[in-house]
Amino acid sequence: PTISATATAAIIDSGDFCMLAKNKTAQAAVSIGGNALVQLGCGIASNSNNAEAMKIFGSAQVDASPLTAVGGITAGSGNLIGDTTTRPYSVEQTDPLAGLTAPASPAAAPTYNKNVTELPEGTYSNLQLKGSHTMKHNGVYVIDGGSLKIDAQYSLTGDSVLIILKNGATLDIQGGSNINLTAMDSTNAAAKGYTGFGDVLIFEDKTTAVAGKTSKINGNATLHLGGAIYTPAQNMQMTGNASPSTQCLLMIADTITISGNPIIPNSCPSGGGGYGAKVVRLVS
Repeated sequence: PTISATATAAIIDSGDFCMLAKNKTAQAAVSIGGNALVQLGCGIASNSNNAEAMKIFGSAQVDASPLTAVGGITAGSGNLIGDTTTRPYSVEQTDPLAGLTAPASPAAAPTYNKNVTELPEGTYSNLQLKGSHTMKHNGVYVIDGGSLKIDAQYSLTGDSVLIILKNGATLDIQGGSNINLTAMDSTNAAAKGYTGFGDVLIFEDKTTAVAGKTSKINGNATLHLGGAIYTPAQNMQMTGNASPSTQCLLMIADTITISGNPIIPNSCPSGGGGYGAKVVRLVS
């Protein structure tokens, strides 16, 4: 008898991810340790091809599925909770915001005054907050080369805002600060000249990025973030007892480090959130 068989493999979406480390070679491009509790309702991806592309260790607990990496995934039996599944040595995940480019920066904002409650929108070379402030509704704030730093005991709130980081600018949120920020929707973003930036809260301009920078959320910061955090050339670091409350989270960075005792939940009222996680699978 003549026996023959055929099979077809394809790259398809299987599950969703909402955290992505883009670095292609780093060891522990996603690193979750200490006593961190990460409960996302979506997956975490690492595009590193390192044998330890994703590392979950210590007493950290992660409830996020799927965990996918181009390289290997290291995790103890007690580190993965809930329905978490792992996909080591999988395909590279696509950056869903890779096509966005920041328009020309708006005009320079007035000099920072700690006694002015509402921060004027515009471009700041450096913005170190020494008071409690709000951001303008539908406001665009560009940090050019310095940092947006919120020191301990101060607060920053903003409804329908966009923060752009240019020329190596970073985010530095210190322990004890109180932050409540939500992104513009697509209609308001387009009206400001930022088409495609709907639901993007923090955006690093890739064309002016400086390698090796780190954005930090430290200590006991209380943080509500509604929108995507996009720092593709930076390490995003959450340490200490930071307790961000995230809504429809999307965090994309060069590397992601979570340590100490942070508790990171995620909610999405519409039931959606995340982007399709790619996997190679036999389809016929």
